[in-house]
This record gives sequence, C-alpha cells and structure tokens, in this order.
Amino acid sequence: MVHTSATYSEVKQLLSDAKLLDRDRVKLSASNKSDLINVNLSDAVKNGVIPKHKVAALVQNAEENGKQHVFYFKAKSRTVANKYSKTSTIGKQLFTKKELASFPLFVEMPREYKWIDFRTQETGNLSNDVVWMAKAAGVEQVEVTLDSNQRIDSTRFAIVKQLEDARVVLVALLRSSGLLEIRVSQVDVGGDKFIQIYDHFIAMLGDAIDMDDFEYLDFDVVRKNLFNRRVRNAKLYELGNARLRDLANGSAQIVTSGRGDRLSNEPIRIEAVKSYLKEGRVLDSLVVFFLKNSKINGLEEKDVRIVVGPRRSTAERNEVFVSAQATRATMDYVTAQLIKFSK
Repeated sequence: MVHTSATYSEVKQLLSDAKLLDRDRVKLSASNKSDLINVNLSDAVKNGVIPKHKVAALVQNAEENGKQHVFYFKAKSRTVANKYSKTSTIGKQLFTKKELASFPLFVEMPREYKWIDFRTQETGNLSNDVVWMAKAAGVEQVEVTLDSNQRIDSTRFAIVKQLEDARVVLVALLRSSGLLEIRVSQVDVGGDKFIQIYDHFIAMLGDAIDMDDFEYLDFDVVRKNLFNRRVRNAKLYELGNARLRDLANGSAQIVTSGRGDRLSNEPIRIEAVKSYLKEGRVLDSLVVFFLKNSKINGLEEKDVRIVVGPRRSTAERNEVFVSAQATRATMDYVTAQLIKFSK
C-alpha cells in the first residue's frame, strides 16, 4: 500500500528522519521508488529502526490528502455542529464494537466498499481542528492505456488499453467549526459511476449523519471573491482557467495556453470575466494556484493547484478538485483559504 499511496519524497523523508537516529542501519540512496520501499524502507522496519505505526501513519496521511474531489458542507447551526462533534455517538452509530477494535485496517484492494478507519483527537494522527475522521475503501476498474500508438500496418495505428483495479479511498471528516468534508479519490471511472460512488458513501454515513443538517459552502461567493481580490493577494495565489455560466445555462470557458500561463497574462481575459459578473452571470469554475511561500502563508511544500467548482455533471456544486498528492498541512491550508474567501 505504500507503493500506491505515498510519494517517493514522502518515503525518503521518513527514512531521512530515521537516519538521524541510526545512521548505520538506514540507507537513503535508491535508484527508484520501488527499491526505496522494497529494500530501504523494508530493511529499516525489519531492523526496528522505523516502527510499523510510522509506516501506517505514512499511508494514512498519503491516501487521505490530495488527488481528491472534496465536497464542503457547513452545519446549519452551532447546535448541529455540537451534535455531530460527539465522537462516541458517531462511532457507535457507524460501527460495531468489533469494527472499532479492528481499526485501522490495511486492506489494499477490498472487493466491496468497507469501513477501514475511524480516528478522533483522542486516538490521534489528525489535524488539531478535526474532531473525527471516518474512512472507507473499495475497488473500481479503470481503463489504463498500455500503448497509445501501436502500429497495425503502414497506415493504421491502435490504442491498446486494459482494465485494472484501482483503490478508491473515501473520507469524511468534521472540523470543530462544523465544517464537514467528504473526500473521494481521483479515479477515472466516468461521471455516472463517480456519482454512484459518492452516493454510496453518503448512504454509508447515513446511520450517523443526516445531510439535511448541513448546507453547501457557497462557492459562488468563494470564486467571485478569489477573482475580485486577486490583485491584493497576488503573492498568495494566481488564477488559471475560468468557466462562466449565463442565464440560459450556457457557458463560456477561458483556457490558458499551458504551464506557466495565467488568467491575468492577457487583459482581455480579465475583462471577459468582469463583463459576465457585472451582468449578474456566474463564475462557475475557477482554477487557483496557491503559491509556495512559507514566510507569507506557511505553504512550504510546493504550489498547489485546485479547481473550485464542479468538474462533471453532478448536482453537488460545492466541489473542489485537488489534482496532486498533498500533505495534511496543505489540505488544511486550502480549506482555511476557502473559508476565508467565503466571507
């Protein structure tokens, strides 16, 4: 599971930390990620230099943060937030005593969606403002391209694909503010299937959570504020592609030319968005690049690209897509910024 969840740099950092304690029995150099895990990390665990619980934490942090669709809901009242903050009640409603005692489960490819973890502030490995986190996992089949240009004869080429199993991780977490996050792994299964996965997870949570007690975080306001405040926050973020929706439910999209190009690089793009907003139209989807700048915003790892707005024909309009693997601190930062720009 370390192979599929953690990045090379995350495994390397775990080994680097261990090497500070035992230089002789921890090896850092490896020709590839596979060797780093199968040889270096495996040896460090066998030698007792790296405890198994640290490897478990590595997997947890990696698969729970980034490469996800995140749906944000806020409790309708403080009373509701307090109701769902009672971790013992949530645990009893969602899980049997046997399940609670077995967590965390590390099942790489569960054949059906099942609960694999439930953590609270008491059990640890959560951000300070997260009251509880429940996690499920399952498997979906996805198409993987083996050869995009296989020659058949002098004039014909073929695309060769095969079906492979892909692990899907589903996370629900409640923050002390009453913000509920539903996170679904990025997996290329098509829009209809994605909605089925999402709906199934909401049903799994239904024994403990009534979604009528929550409302969407208003992303129309978030996107509009991100656009209108872009100049004063130029050191915090940059904007990319934008999709605009008119009153007839039609849309216009401004697409940047590629890596490094931003919405503000061509003034007419900004004017187009302004024109739509001035006429009461909606900024329906917006790509945001939060910039690495630890002195200003504490974002230390790297720039983070997110899409604020629905990427598929789903009824849920409170969606953020985080395209790359991220750390827990980065996801906390993204959430804090979305809350900031919702006001």
